[in-house]
Amino acid sequence: MNMLNIEPSDVKLLTPISEKDALEFLKENTEVILRVSAREFFGVDNVNEYESKKALKDRGVYNTWELYID
Repeated sequence: MNMLNIEPSDVKLLTPISEKDALEFLKENTEVILRVSAREFFGVDNVNEYESKKALKDRGVYNTWELYID
């Protein structure tokens, strides 16, 4: 998992996906981009990393939860 240098204006260049699709991509070792706040993006490449971030979201740490692929 790594923090990505993506500008909020670049979101229009990404493809939004559902949580179900995100899990499928991760099972195929395809990186999923998580937007967790207006200016904070993470790249995750496995289900464990995804679940870890999702747990933080469920606890209210993140105020945004958007999923994308590049």
